[in-house]
Amino acid sequence: MQQSWSLSTRIDGTQVTSAVIPEQRETWENPDGSSRWTARTLRPQFQNSEQRKRWEASGAIGEDPKTWSGSDGPSKSSTAEPPSSPDGMKKWLTTGHSSLSPGLTFEVVPERFMDHVFSPAQRAALLRVLKDTKGVVYDGTVKDRAGRTGEAFSLTSRFGGLPNKTTMVFDSSTGSLLAYEEELTTDAGALHVEAPAVIGYTTFLTSERIA
Repeated sequence: MQQSWSLSTRIDGTQVTSAVIPEQRETWENPDGSSRWTARTLRPQFQNSEQRKRWEASGAIGEDPKTWSGSDGPSKSSTAEPPSSPDGMKKWLTTGHSSLSPGLTFEVVPERFMDHVFSPAQRAALLRVLKDTKGVVYDGTVKDRAGRTGEAFSLTSRFGGLPNKTTMVFDSSTGSLLAYEEELTTDAGALHVEAPAVIGYTTFLTSERIA
């Protein structure tokens, strides 16, 4: 199960209103690679009461929770399991892309953890891929937003357009991804926030492979 928090922005002429849209997602994966998932949004959050008033005046988009679900069939590859070697894992992460840049790596890895339950060997291979990724910095031991202790690795870049810092926090004992966070560092562009500003994070609470 994952809990996500992201910034949603509405631009009408020169008026910019930004809201935080929390989301909770649960994914169930079968050994053959098939999976099903459900997600729902929570009530938007704002920096102050003035932003909430503008949001309400513009129609209070997102006020009513939305719930949706979906499923995927068995893996079409020869094996449903991701590779357990660093080279194989890097190729697997690159699937669907021409190459795996540092910025794309920090985008793809959290996505893979949303719909895969990795074995210890696979997690070790994935961490070795990150170790060899250019620009990755070890930020030491931190606590995530669920109060858990983990090891933080970050990348500062302009991947996606604006200057940003993305951070992943891993459990030091298991290698599991605990949290992912994105922060605008110096320039928020048209977003109505003051940099530095966290504009999204995902907390990975539980994971279990269906027998």
